[in-house]
Amino acid sequence: GRLSHKKGLDVLVDAFARAAASHPDARLVLAGPDDEALTPRLRAEAAALGIADRVTFTGMLDGDAKRAALAAATVFALPSHTENFGVALVEAMAAGLPAVITPQVNIAPAIAAEDAALVRDRDATQFAAAIDALLRDPARRHTMGERGREFARRYDWSDVAHEWAAMYDRVARRPRVTQRKAMRHAA
Repeated sequence: GRLSHKKGLDVLVDAFARAAASHPDARLVLAGPDDEALTPRLRAEAAALGIADRVTFTGMLDGDAKRAALAAATVFALPSHTENFGVALVEAMAAGLPAVITPQVNIAPAIAAEDAALVRDRDATQFAAAIDALLRDPARRHTMGERGREFARRYDWSDVAHEWAAMYDRVARRPRVTQRKAMRHAA
């Protein structure tokens, strides 16, 4: 992912502080490039909440580093204000991580229908309760992680690439519509 205002990271820091009170070994890892210079503000917020020593900013992770971070994680959380798709979410789900997301993640309804993640309003109290519930329940994390992994399989590039290629092939074979023809049909 990336550090961006639209990701709701202020809500996540607040939610983590609330959940962390019951989980002394829990850490919050914020991974991704910070093109919006949010890190200083998020660090200050973490310090004000007394969790600065439990929050890590990794910067961009890819390849083995990203896989290692996902393997080390227990829960993935995305309190996004808006999310066209959620690539980082699907990657986390593919890694078997249970997730907490907002309804503003466009694939949230499909995920919720399969009970493959917890969908909560973008509210620190709700997110904290969901994170806490998952941290307290290894069996639920495992079950949700497996459902998430199954859900993520539908977005495997080896399958999706064939579908995209077929779509482009269909589009390329359509008769070409010129602007003049389009204007005549619109009138």
